[in-house]
Amino acid sequence: MAGLFLGVDAGGTKTHCLVADGSGGIAGFGRGGCGSYEGVGVAAARDTIRNTIHEALHGARAELRDVAAVGLGIAGADLPQDYEMLSREIFDPLLKPIPYLLRNDSFAALRGGTRDGFGVVVNCGTGVIAAGRNRAGQEVRVGGLGPFFGDKTSGPDIAHEGLIAVFRADDCTEHPTILTEMYLEITGAASVRDLVVKVYNGKLDVKALPGTKMVFEAATRGDAVAQRIIAEAGRELGRMGAAVVRKLTMHRDSFDVVMAGSVFKGQNPLLVDEMRTEIHRVAPLARLVKPLFEPVVGALLFALELGRVSIGDEVYANLEKTLPSHEQLFG
Repeated sequence: MAGLFLGVDAGGTKTHCLVADGSGGIAGFGRGGCGSYEGVGVAAARDTIRNTIHEALHGARAELRDVAAVGLGIAGADLPQDYEMLSREIFDPLLKPIPYLLRNDSFAALRGGTRDGFGVVVNCGTGVIAAGRNRAGQEVRVGGLGPFFGDKTSGPDIAHEGLIAVFRADDCTEHPTILTEMYLEITGAASVRDLVVKVYNGKLDVKALPGTKMVFEAATRGDAVAQRIIAEAGRELGRMGAAVVRKLTMHRDSFDVVMAGSVFKGQNPLLVDEMRTEIHRVAPLARLVKPLFEPVVGALLFALELGRVSIGDEVYANLEKTLPSHEQLFG
C-alpha cells in the first residue's frame, strides 16, 4: 500500500506519534501530554491526540490525506464498550475514512518490544498491566483496570508504599528507614508529624514527588524497608506475567518477556530479579528483555501490518537508522 503510515501511543502521562513511509523510514514525530480519556476526559484526550498527530504530520511535511493506515495503542482501551466509545467519540471523527487498528497500549508495547510476533509484556508505569500473544495468535491480558480490581504494583503504588513506610516507622510499627530523611529533605518538613499534617490538610501534593525513584534509591543504598517494597513489587509483576503464561499455555515455549514502562528504568536490580524468579517458575525458557523500541513504534508496526507491509529486516533496519535522529531532536 502506497502512502505514509502513522502510529500513536496515548497513555496516562504522554502521547507520542510517529509517521513513516512503507519501508519503515521515520519522517515525523509528535509529542503531547496525557492522551488517556480516563485521566483528562474524552474531549481533552481527543484534542491531545489530534494535536500530536498534526505535529508529527507537520514534521513529515504531510497531511492526513497522505496517510494509508494508522495503528493506535491507547491506555483505557480495556473493555468492548471502551473500544466502541473511543472509535465513536475520538478516532472515527479524527481518522475516517483512513483504516485504523485500535489496541490497548500494552499490546503496542509488546509489538514494539520484540521482533517476535508473540511473547509477554509486563507494562508498569502510571498503571500496571500484563498481556501476551502465543504462537497460535491467541491473546490475553491480566490487570489494567485499576487498584479496585486488584492492580497494586504501579509506579504510584511503589511511591505510596514508601510514604506509608515513613509514617509507620514514625509510629514504630515499621523498622526505621532512610526514606524518612529523604522525604523530610525533599518536602522541607521539620518532622514526620509535620509531614503528616501537610499531607492530611492537602497542602502537599505527594503525587508530584519522585517517590518511586526515592524507593529505588533507598533500596540501592541498602535500606531493608525499601528493598522489601521493591522485592514485593517484583514478585507481584512476576505473578502477573506468569498468569499470562498460564492462560496462553506457553509454559514450554521460548519467548521474550518485555519489561515496558517507567518503573523498569529504576536502577536497583531487585525488582527484575524477583520478577524473573516468579516467571521462571512456570516458564523456564522465558527471556526477560528491555524493549527493542518504545510502544509508539509498536503502534506504527500495527499500521504497517494493516497496510499489508511485510515486517522484515529492511523495515527494522530503516527504523534503527532513522529513529536516532528524532530521538536526539525531541529527547
